[in-house]
Amino acid sequence: MALILTIVKKQTSCQTGLHYDCYFVICSMTLKEIADKLQVGFQGDPNLPVYGIKDLNLHPKSNPLKPNFIYFMEKKRQFKDYTIGDAIVLTSDKLADQASNALLTAEENLRIAFIRLLSLYEFHLDTSLYKENTLIHPTATIASTARVLPGAVVMDHAVVENNVILYPGVVIEPYAKIGARSVLYPGAVVGHHCVVGEDCILHANSVIGADGFGFYDKNGVRYKIPQIGNVVLGNRVEIGATSTIDRATIESTTIGDDTKIDDQVHFGHNCQVGRRVYAAGNAGISGSVVVEDDVIIGGQVGVADHVRLGTKTMYMGLTGVPSDTEPNSGVYFGIPARPVRKMHRINAILDQLPDLIGPIKELLEKQKKQD
Repeated sequence: MALILTIVKKQTSCQTGLHYDCYFVICSMTLKEIADKLQVGFQGDPNLPVYGIKDLNLHPKSNPLKPNFIYFMEKKRQFKDYTIGDAIVLTSDKLADQASNALLTAEENLRIAFIRLLSLYEFHLDTSLYKENTLIHPTATIASTARVLPGAVVMDHAVVENNVILYPGVVIEPYAKIGARSVLYPGAVVGHHCVVGEDCILHANSVIGADGFGFYDKNGVRYKIPQIGNVVLGNRVEIGATSTIDRATIESTTIGDDTKIDDQVHFGHNCQVGRRVYAAGNAGISGSVVVEDDVIIGGQVGVADHVRLGTKTMYMGLTGVPSDTEPNSGVYFGIPARPVRKMHRINAILDQLPDLIGPIKELLEKQKKQD
């Protein structure tokens, strides 16, 4: 049976995948059909319709999981943290008693089953739509006031709103949306199903929506984890030259309104970036980082994955951030990141160490003689 996805927004529909603020549903897949495709067991109503996959990490623990969506749960404590209700879980057969609707497999095969599940939702370009050599696909929607300069490419079902300017070499992939009055300079790429808000600026060779860096090694085999989500940029966002924002594994990598990102900056998949954030050149933000509002990230700062940067905090250049920081907790510096005053004291002591080596050696020699 063919996989058919319908996307719903204001009573409109379009092809496979995420699109703007839409959700997508599987029209032709039931719990049993998915289990058969994955070659796993299941429990629950075999005819239960499945609407898609959700990211457990983005779901508030205080709210029940969404009915008819699949969540990946590999640890028993996750079942204690969330109310499962009518949601569907992909889990190991050892945890079958934790949910009424489940896709079940042996624990050692669980992550492979998850990768195969993601592949059911992976977007594939319909090359049959490109029988003619054209830069602007006839199914694209381009406002009359938009300006698509020679050499720019707008692919199928993309949307380009009023007064947008696309410079030569820009590529807008299928189902992407470019908000009104945004300007994309030469070589900028907006990946399929990604969203650029209004009044945004994408400088030369920036890439919105490349695959997230997701791989899994098992028994000598390296598996690529499909990245089926998208990127959503808010309004008045600016992305510097050659900067990259990776698409989410399942839902959306988000960049909030009025955030400004310098040249050669990277945000990994699943990042949730707030409003009015600054990120200076060469900063590297790992996957699944939460950057709260009004954060300032200096040049060449590195942030470890799954870290939360508290609102109104600042990170001086070359700082390495391995763990969460509290909101309104000031300026951080160093590796690992510490409050800047504390780091200055540490550096002051380090500066004195060479002068202390001689006296310390003398004390040790005296101690040996006394012993």
